[in-house]
Amino acid sequence: MKILVTGKHGYIANSFVAYMKKNHPNYSVDLISLRDDAWRDISFAAYDAVLHTAGLAHMRETRRNQYDYFIINRDLALEVAHKAKADGVRQFIFMSSLSVYGMTHGHIAADTPTAPTTNYGRSKLAAEALLAPLADDTFTVAILRASMVYGPDCPGNYAKLCRLVRWASFFPDYENARDMVHVTHLCAHIAGVVKHRNGGLLFPRDPKPTSTRGLAEDIAKMQGKRLRFTKIFNIPIACAIPYVGMISKLFGSLTIDASLPLSATAFDHSVKTRKVTQILNA
Repeated sequence: MKILVTGKHGYIANSFVAYMKKNHPNYSVDLISLRDDAWRDISFAAYDAVLHTAGLAHMRETRRNQYDYFIINRDLALEVAHKAKADGVRQFIFMSSLSVYGMTHGHIAADTPTAPTTNYGRSKLAAEALLAPLADDTFTVAILRASMVYGPDCPGNYAKLCRLVRWASFFPDYENARDMVHVTHLCAHIAGVVKHRNGGLLFPRDPKPTSTRGLAEDIAKMQGKRLRFTKIFNIPIACAIPYVGMISKLFGSLTIDASLPLSATAFDHSVKTRKVTQILNA
């Protein structure tokens, strides 16, 4: 089985390559950069699947860069998928995001409407709409609406939380529930998607939701510091969640309905049963 992964400099791409080398050495996984035009001259014919992780993310959105999100996250994804299909690849896996819902708190179910509020979310949703019709009997399209990814050296909101914990002496003892996915779990899900040639909408996530408090506690242990927790901020946090985006992202509850498919049935249960403190230090 041969897999081509786009996004040579990306966190998920490199994490997946490392995971496959360690856990599935019989698979051949190659990384490719899309930052120049060289990839257009490379044949994809030797590959069974293309995992498309390349994209624009973790950048402050402005009027000047709003179109960049669609050029990279939508148009480039579609071009790669068309090339994969033309070259005879059997499966295309697209890394999307829960950002397509535009929610920072709430519960996501099968009937929850998509309503992205950022150009990142809009561009991902636009890409999904163009990629899905490419699927047929010979070409499977899997769209992964992943939860927030966390793990060692992870960028984005997880990195911000790590910096906050490193700086803080006290942290809110506020209970919430957020569906997230550790990068090792995400890689295990993707491996299952490839193995079983799954298609359609999939929602990779950890076996159970976690709390921001619990995650902060684990990060503090990883950093070798003692973090004290206080309930003094709980009322202001509860009042701010519906109105303040950053507070909502940190302390709001965002869960995925159990009926929504994770990925393949071949989830790596040896990873699934490990504690968060163990996988943070893996």
